[in-house]
Amino acid sequence: RNELVKWLIDHGADVKSRDNNAIVQASEHGNLEIVKYLVSKGADITAQENASAYCASEHERYTVVQYLYEQGADLNGIANKDVIMKYLLDHCDIKYTISPYK
Repeated sequence: RNELVKWLIDHGADVKSRDNNAIVQASEHGNLEIVKYLVSKGADITAQENASAYCASEHERYTVVQYLYEQGADLNGIANKDVIMKYLLDHCDIKYTISPYK
């Protein structure tokens, strides 16, 4: 499936179409390889009020949340405040991984 996504984008599919829905879907499903690929092709990780980080955290895709954070996603974004806070409280050990205050 990853190869198909890459092929479509390499042949003109717009990674930003439908409000960057591709990166939101990849984040929700925890497909870090495709998330990274979409970012490299210009997908906006902050689109739809940080929907990518919201969906990744809602579905417990921790490596995707960490990657999106490292790429500049706002974990305090309007759409995902409650989910991100619950995620951090449920997984206190993550603070050492993603917090800028290590």
